[in-house]
Amino acid sequence: MNRTALLLILSLVCVSCGKLHGEFAFRQKDDKGYRHILPRLEFDATDTVDWMFRFEPLSGKRSIGIIIMKKELGWVDIMTSRDYVDEVKHIVYGKISGLDPGNYKIVLTEIKTEKSILIDQKEFYIYSDEDFPEEPSD
Repeated sequence: MNRTALLLILSLVCVSCGKLHGEFAFRQKDDKGYRHILPRLEFDATDTVDWMFRFEPLSGKRSIGIIIMKKELGWVDIMTSRDYVDEVKHIVYGKISGLDPGNYKIVLTEIKTEKSILIDQKEFYIYSDEDFPEEPSD
């Protein structure tokens, strides 16, 4: 009985170790540090926003795909890049800037030989002052 329980525990640990985990954080121009923002993210089109994704500790080097997508009729890739994480480097960084108003998302994947595996994604909205015309003053 103890042997079966031990095998079950080891198999569950191995399954959870295989997928990369972590969380997004964002920093706008006036922020002193990164913030973990959970509700809907909205950024001004004229601002530059720094983002980061901090991975939980892992072993070995892993290739990370970073995709910025815009929602049009469907989700369309507008920017892709690669990075890596390993035992020492647990963070990938990026910037959100120069985007037209609309709905976007950052998608992180682990790049494997046979396929890519979704790690996480975060949606955000880019707005401009033109979306909110000023009231005429008297």
